[in-house]
Amino acid sequence: MNNIAMGAIKNILLPENFVPGKETIGGNAYNWSRKFFAKENPEVELSFHYRGMKISGNDAKAFFDTVRRPPQLVFAHSDFIPPTVLEKNLVKPLGRALGNAGNNQLTNEASGIRGPRFFIEQLQVKEIKQKHVLLVAGYFHNPEGEFSQAFRGIFFQAGLPEDGLAVEEIFIQTPSKELAEKYQATFDTMLETIEWA
Repeated sequence: MNNIAMGAIKNILLPENFVPGKETIGGNAYNWSRKFFAKENPEVELSFHYRGMKISGNDAKAFFDTVRRPPQLVFAHSDFIPPTVLEKNLVKPLGRALGNAGNNQLTNEASGIRGPRFFIEQLQVKEIKQKHVLLVAGYFHNPEGEFSQAFRGIFFQAGLPEDGLAVEEIFIQTPSKELAEKYQATFDTMLETIEWA
């Protein structure tokens, strides 16, 4: 495995079967991203990402209030039971903190071209090395709801929240649900190697 450090991560062990890809620093405020791709499936992307813009006010409060909870399932999609009002009220304020995954069926009830682009299947508070993070699993889709990319990622606080909340992300995206299942254990094992800065 390869060790890297970036943002709020002092050290993490990358899976051996992932190779470096594109690295971006700047261009949108203080954003950065670093991508890696699976050797055997180059369409499988592992990314470390910061959008470059801090969030504040109610958006930051919603994130803090959620990650301060004990590890727990916040939302899980069911084909048989619609989301409750409580689940919507818990997830909707997290929209900005979750970036692209924040435009989902709980935060955006429109349809068609104005509808959500992400379908959230699960959101939970998870503890990794004494730090609480939000773990999100789901998939991106087109306006007709057709699958495009599976997504599994964590969102976590970086730095001190004195002048706003910086949220960093680590995620894996795959072009099929089958590949998502194949790489889930690899991704989850990698997260357990994190040493926070």
